Amino acid sequence: MKQLNYILKRILQMIPVLFAVTIIIFWGIRLIPGNPALTVLGEKASQSAIEAMEKKMGLD
Repeated sequence: MKQLNYILKRILQMIPVLFAVTIIIFWGIRLIPGNPALTVLGEKASQSAIEAMEKKMGLD
């Protein structure tokens, strides 16, 4: 019974930690500068190619 209580307590403590880590990672990724389509295509890509890649990636 003591082990079950310990396991349940640890699982309940894990929930807010996982939530916080998820939020931190999400915002960290969102704050990274740059356009993913431009990164994939390179600096010399045309505007129409960038727009097509953004549409393909679902960024439009």
